[in-house]
Amino acid sequence: MAYTIKAILQAAFFAALAAARIDRGITDGVPAQVSEFPYIVRVGGICTGSLLDSTTVLTAAHCWILNGNSEWVESPAKPNFRSPVVSFTIHPDFVPIQQSANRNDTLYRRYWGDDIAILKLSSPLEGGNISYAKLPARGSKLEVGSVGVSASWERGEGSGGILLKAELTILASCKIARRRLPVDNEFCVDGNGKGGCRGDSGGPFVDKDTGVLLGVANSAHCGIYTSFTRVSGHIPFIERYLAVTQKHIARFSRHGGPDLRHLRAYPESPAATQDMSFRSSSAMSQSQRSKSTKATSISTKTRRSSAYDDDFEQHLLDHNIYPDGYEFLDDHLSPEPCNMDIIRQDLLAARDSLSLSCFSDAAFRDFKRKNKTNSKGTVMRNVIPIIAGSSDILNEGHLPFTNLVSLTDEATVKPVPDFFDGAHPGSLDKAVSEELDHQIIPTKHASVPVAANFFLEAKARKGGAGVAELQACFVGANGARTMHALQNYKLSKPEYDGNAYSFSSTYHDGTLKLYAHHVTAPVSAGGAQVYHMTKIRGFDMTDNRATFVEGATVFRNARKVAKEYRDRFIQAANNKAAEEKAQRR
Repeated sequence: MAYTIKAILQAAFFAALAAARIDRGITDGVPAQVSEFPYIVRVGGICTGSLLDSTTVLTAAHCWILNGNSEWVESPAKPNFRSPVVSFTIHPDFVPIQQSANRNDTLYRRYWGDDIAILKLSSPLEGGNISYAKLPARGSKLEVGSVGVSASWERGEGSGGILLKAELTILASCKIARRRLPVDNEFCVDGNGKGGCRGDSGGPFVDKDTGVLLGVANSAHCGIYTSFTRVSGHIPFIERYLAVTQKHIARFSRHGGPDLRHLRAYPESPAATQDMSFRSSSAMSQSQRSKSTKATSISTKTRRSSAYDDDFEQHLLDHNIYPDGYEFLDDHLSPEPCNMDIIRQDLLAARDSLSLSCFSDAAFRDFKRKNKTNSKGTVMRNVIPIIAGSSDILNEGHLPFTNLVSLTDEATVKPVPDFFDGAHPGSLDKAVSEELDHQIIPTKHASVPVAANFFLEAKARKGGAGVAELQACFVGANGARTMHALQNYKLSKPEYDGNAYSFSSTYHDGTLKLYAHHVTAPVSAGGAQVYHMTKIRGFDMTDNRATFVEGATVFRNARKVAKEYRDRFIQAANNKAAEEKAQRR
């Protein structure tokens, strides 16, 4: 049964009646300097959050759902400035109704372990004394008995909003919180009378020595315990939304705001239970209650896996899409394309426009300076153009391939390459376009390149190299399928020559890698064809000038070779279409 945002907010309102005012923050905390937590922010005056970059805030999911729309964020390091919230993304596995979770073990773990959300701001919070939280390594574990620091504001009538902190000890379990089941992505702390209280939701818990952000506050019983969602268990989710640029935010705002379809259907709860958690901590304002009367339907569509999810690679394998170096059960490796030697030879060919004499020390220093960014948008805007150079090859990026038939039976999201090369739509004969439509035309946009077979997936320094490689594997397979469809146009039986005609590349923190993709025949009658990814070369582009020149040369040559294959197959398909038309006359 689908539920609505209205129902969620109503449930929250009834629970909030038990706590009609926001109490003071951290119990028995001591005053802290803003400079100790330069990333901490207020979220709508109700919750707390941590700045991850100038427009990205990490907070608790229930802050938004149960406390109503928090429309602004402000930093104590930048007084008298509020940045409007233009989008929010709740973790797709978070279950917003506690009673539903209490009846199901899986939902229970998701209710407590996935209480995390990303807010995007329209105006950057930067400069002055502001800096950004340090994220932990993906999947890193916590040390039981170690000490961390929690922070939030003193609240209550007449409160001046003093920033408070408390040192708290990580416990071995959350039995103190009366959890009926262990939750992998949740941990609890015992401060011996200190700790979180109502109104501290979303606040940070950081390692005392390193300052690394370990947890996001999700519940507490004032002075007895505080529980946190473990940040290291959600790094893929966080990194996905760190990549959203200001341009995307502006476009998002113009088109009606957040898409709530990832809040999947659970049975409605007649009323939220009363507990001492932050979830029932704040009475909703009259304006918020008014907003809650506008019902918003929630889609029940199953969420698809992306490269940021742990099961994405398995979905690729299940559909015969094999990453570089994949080893089968009989110990043999995924085969290289038959034309690999030719590819390497073509890609290493010297280019007159790019040599050590043409690429100065000053240009190399400028490249290294621009590469020092934590923004993927900046990488695509300032770094990749230096590597790619000037070219008349048609190129696009950041467009979902919504027109292509899914290679994974819709188990995964559509490819959205950061950068792709293709042919002019007008270069295809109409018959070819119509017959091969969903195999060669990536989108319905009339001006977007078609028959794409060169791709780039980029990440900033804090992005995931493994994620980029999986994305490249997937989109490269789509390119290989496209080339194979053109190559086999009008053939009664598909042919497999074992050659690669599709190429992908990844760029992460100065490292450029290039891959070839080819198709082989199904291993059984009626089965799906098989896609293989093979690494061609890799380069540390910030190492020295010579390495940069070599890497950029291979990148540019790969685009050129991909275009030659693409144009050749399009021309051959067009010729076949023309011959068929001539025969019908």
